[in-house]
Amino acid sequence: MNTKTVAKIALLFLFFLLNTKENTVVGQNQNTGSNQENPHNNLFTIRYDQTDSVYTITVPQELSSQFMCETENLRLDQTGDFNADGKDDIVFFMGACGTGGCVYGVFLHEYDIYYRLAFNEYLKCPAFETDKKGFYIIKSFEEYEAYNPEKIIESIYRFNKKKQVFEFYKSVINE
Repeated sequence: MNTKTVAKIALLFLFFLLNTKENTVVGQNQNTGSNQENPHNNLFTIRYDQTDSVYTITVPQELSSQFMCETENLRLDQTGDFNADGKDDIVFFMGACGTGGCVYGVFLHEYDIYYRLAFNEYLKCPAFETDKKGFYIIKSFEEYEAYNPEKIIESIYRFNKKKQVFEFYKSVINE
């Protein structure tokens, strides 16, 4: 197996692992002493310090062991309504880069300073587009063959409205 194939398999495994953990964590309810669900269990807090021009993300305790993030290298990439709910959502460049690309996180605005993580994955040459329904589509592009920019793999992630996450949809080889 060549290194490109191994890297693809590793990325697919990480994506599968992340989605599996997210699905099980999101479905859990932690009961407090009063038997009420804590509405903040799976929500991130995002604060912007205008003095230092720095964003701070606080990771929910339930997700802290599986969240890929270097909080000191956060960079706002873009804002927009990524799930067609009328609220401003956020895309961050998370600062972690490797041969598989760089990590980007999409956070959907719930209310106040609380956001739901909808995507946290390595992307190469990312593109964010809007479909006919107003939902964002995330695309990642990489060379299919080393040193051959004419063959490109386009990986597409679509928004799953039920789960409130972006999921891998398909990969296409463009020539």
